[in-house]
Amino acid sequence: MQATFQLESAELSKTLIDAIKKAFEGKKINIVITEVIEDDSNTVMEQKIQKAMDSGVHYSFEGNEFEGFTNKLLANEPVDVSIYKKAMKQ
Repeated sequence: MQATFQLESAELSKTLIDAIKKAFEGKKINIVITEVIEDDSNTVMEQKIQKAMDSGVHYSFEGNEFEGFTNKLLANEPVDVSIYKKAMKQ
């Protein structure tokens, strides 16, 4: 069993320790404490995704087209993305 608690250091209490003891009663446990570093990269990515979704345009691939498309990108070959561009129906 594994449990993750994310809380402010001021929230550490005997009640929390007692709850952990009860949840893992009779078992050997490891306690690892790490500092939470606020990372807004997910927020930035979510904003980019939302902007793309709101644009009214999407790209559509059929059959193995996507594999060929990505292979060209990975090989740094030029790719005409306009042939895959479709307007979204509102």
